[in-house]
Amino acid sequence: EKKFYLKNFNNKIVLGVLFRGQDQKYSPGHYLPPSVKQIIYKIDTYLKKYNIDKIFIVTEEQKYLDVLKKKYPNKIIFYNSLRSYNTNRYYFYSRKNHRYLLGKEILIEMLLLSKCDYVVGTNTNVIETAKLFSLVNNNRIQFDYINNGLNSKNPFIRRWLWDFKNILPSYLGGFKTK
Repeated sequence: EKKFYLKNFNNKIVLGVLFRGQDQKYSPGHYLPPSVKQIIYKIDTYLKKYNIDKIFIVTEEQKYLDVLKKKYPNKIIFYNSLRSYNTNRYYFYSRKNHRYLLGKEILIEMLLLSKCDYVVGTNTNVIETAKLFSLVNNNRIQFDYINNGLNSKNPFIRRWLWDFKNILPSYLGGFKTK
């Protein structure tokens, strides 16, 4: 973590982006994660408003990282944690000590988020813990939450709610970009 920080964060203005997906989209009673459109809007807003040097991405979805690397090729940085396409990393054992490594990776990413200048994402334990660490270290971070509401506890509705809201326009109950 320290080597990564010194190489990518030191003397730079960094926007941290926690871009949850996969299981977060379908978890009962959890905050619905942002859409790609919402994240891009937020990143563009910060790039226009502040002199952002780097964008630190925390996501478990490889396709999200691919989209952002393509859109912001000279700004994106990320920790080398396990990502996947369309599979839940928690249940997919692809390496020795898999769950331990998942925990270690998200803790490192959380600590790095706590050292960003700005953080964007949905209200999650990762962002809340990064906020606590930033306070302990007297870092003045601006946290910007994307609030898409809570997912349903109904098993059928919760499985499709995020997908449905993602395709609907905001005036019909879809996600709001601004």
